[in-house]
Amino acid sequence: MANQAQAIQAIQQLAAQDPEIQKLQAQAQFKSVIHGHTDRCWEKCNLGKEATQSSLSGRAKSCLDNCVRNFFTCEGTVNEVMQKMTSGNK
Repeated sequence: MANQAQAIQAIQQLAAQDPEIQKLQAQAQFKSVIHGHTDRCWEKCNLGKEATQSSLSGRAKSCLDNCVRNFFTCEGTVNEVMQKMTSGNK
């Protein structure tokens, strides 16, 4: 069991150094964030009942639009702050 754990750790260390794997991990993390936010907007806008219809009501479209817009605004702000923090321009 210890050998298997050591092998997994060695593979993870090698993977962490591979730019292609880092890129794939970043993409997977981004997709995970988007899916999580989609779920939050779905719940917040109560879209479950409307999912069976061919189109969304005006209220649902507006709620979804605002929810997504708020997400991207927040995400952009967080990214700006993180860039300033990492570049030393606090």
